[in-house]
Amino acid sequence: MADEWKNDIRFAANHFEKSGMLSSTSTRPRVIFFSDAPLRAQLTGPAIRCIELAQQVSRVADVTIAALHTIDRNFPGLTPQPFATEDEVFELAQAHDVVVAQGYFTYKYPKVLLTDRIKVFDLYDPLNLETLEHGYHAAAAQRLAEYHTVQTIVRNQLITGDFFLCAHDRQRDFYLGMLAGAGRVNPLSYDVADRDMRQLLAVVPVGLSPDRPTHSRSVLRGVHPAITPDDFLLIWGGSLLDWLDPLTLIRAMARVQEQRTAVKLFFMSSVNPVVDAPHGIAERAVTLSQELGLLDRAVVFNRDWIAYDDRANYLLEANAGVTTHSDHLETRFSVRTRVLDYLWAGLPLISSAGDVFSELIDQRQLGLTVPPGDVEALAQAILKLASDAEFRKTCAENVRDIAQEFEWEKVAQPLVDFCRAPQPAIDRNLEHQRALIDPTDDLIARIKPTVRRRRRSISARVTAQAKTTVKHLLKRRYISVVGDRTIEAEGVLLRDQHREQLVSIERANLTGFQVLIGTFGRANTCDVVLHVCAASTEVTKAHVNALQMNDGEWCAFAFPPLPDSAGRQFRVWLEAPDAIVSDGVTLFRYLDSDELVLRPVYRA
Repeated sequence: MADEWKNDIRFAANHFEKSGMLSSTSTRPRVIFFSDAPLRAQLTGPAIRCIELAQQVSRVADVTIAALHTIDRNFPGLTPQPFATEDEVFELAQAHDVVVAQGYFTYKYPKVLLTDRIKVFDLYDPLNLETLEHGYHAAAAQRLAEYHTVQTIVRNQLITGDFFLCAHDRQRDFYLGMLAGAGRVNPLSYDVADRDMRQLLAVVPVGLSPDRPTHSRSVLRGVHPAITPDDFLLIWGGSLLDWLDPLTLIRAMARVQEQRTAVKLFFMSSVNPVVDAPHGIAERAVTLSQELGLLDRAVVFNRDWIAYDDRANYLLEANAGVTTHSDHLETRFSVRTRVLDYLWAGLPLISSAGDVFSELIDQRQLGLTVPPGDVEALAQAILKLASDAEFRKTCAENVRDIAQEFEWEKVAQPLVDFCRAPQPAIDRNLEHQRALIDPTDDLIARIKPTVRRRRRSISARVTAQAKTTVKHLLKRRYISVVGDRTIEAEGVLLRDQHREQLVSIERANLTGFQVLIGTFGRANTCDVVLHVCAASTEVTKAHVNALQMNDGEWCAFAFPPLPDSAGRQFRVWLEAPDAIVSDGVTLFRYLDSDELVLRPVYRA
């Protein structure tokens, strides 16, 4: 058996060599980094990581860095390449030996998944955990739709990638479990190298520049009216995100002010310039500061996004860096990139416990950690750091020492080694690895035959028809009130039928409709399709399988945003192409107008 696996491995290696996927004739591989964020003066964390890793790889490869539309910065050693369309993205990928991408890039440009080039996916940002916290208070249907989208993005990357990056060992355990679930931890991949799967999944932390920051101009002290040259200044790097906890910090600042008014807190940015859906925590943080009488007095928010090259001026005017979060899954597996800026600037740290960096703070005496959500403990930690100059000095020295361990040249080495002699994953020739999988659709495909056999028997059809008739005669359960309007069930939407109406749209960025659905309490398996037409032209459509629908609840039909939807009228119609009486859903109508019970959904 062992010889058979070795033969398979040799066959796979020979196959990729002959197919031209390895640049064995070139002295330096050609590597392209696709940035998921704009490359301009205001750089976000994902863009910074993309640039820094690309510059490290340029030591051993010819590197192109690509981003949408324009690139406003110069990158030594890199070839900038703007793009405009998905076809351009695919052509760029095909022109290189190795493709490196992260985050939502493969959702925006899914053709990248289909390239036969070697693919490296950077998983340092656990999207499927972040989405559990972002929009935590949103409607269940919206949260499930967002989670399904993100989970599909991650799973498709895990299935098609050749090499993966994560930020620390906790994340590595998390992603090894996901890789195993996707079938990527198998005898072929396990037998290639070290049995620890590092040839497939490597730890590449977020790094630091070896160049120490310099202060070139005053930005806060003596500039902002609330911050004097003698204040003890805490700085919160980065933006305010739903999975962080600035509210506990603001409440702690109120306690601190009772004892020491010369302690100030500065939030470097309350918004992220590339996030489409605003994080509600930013507005709540400003509101709480105002309610406590701290806004623009002890707590200052920068309402813009500080340019990447200017961040050193803000960091070097601070006395300590702070980050606070709640106790949840995202915290355990996250990496707080703002903490790396604190290390770079030599700042002592205050952090909530629970994440990887909080353990490092305690182990190496880089500052103080407090239990998540503990206002009093956080207030005391701030007062301790503000009043104990000797302790603060010790922490700062330790921070400067450990910063050297996080320099990009050191942390990026696993990726540099891979790109020096890139090899496709040995299990790419396995048949089940070639198909992209939508987890929900795959589940439905497996369940459908069983459910249909049970539901579509003669007795099931007769019983279903009888129940439907009785319910309509008695008008029970399927007559209700939405708002102040009475609604009624219309009956099963069968194949060769459709239901349509004109809908006037008030806002731009229409991104779907919620439709009230009845399932008769059954596990139905038919597909329901919603079409959106302008005049006689179909603009977009969306489908949902009835297995995902709940009886008497709103069902979300989502599609890409229509930016020009404001003031337009669309013809919306629904069909169920394979529905029958025993396997179908019902729509509802308003009794006063005969209109379908649906409502438009807009991108926030």
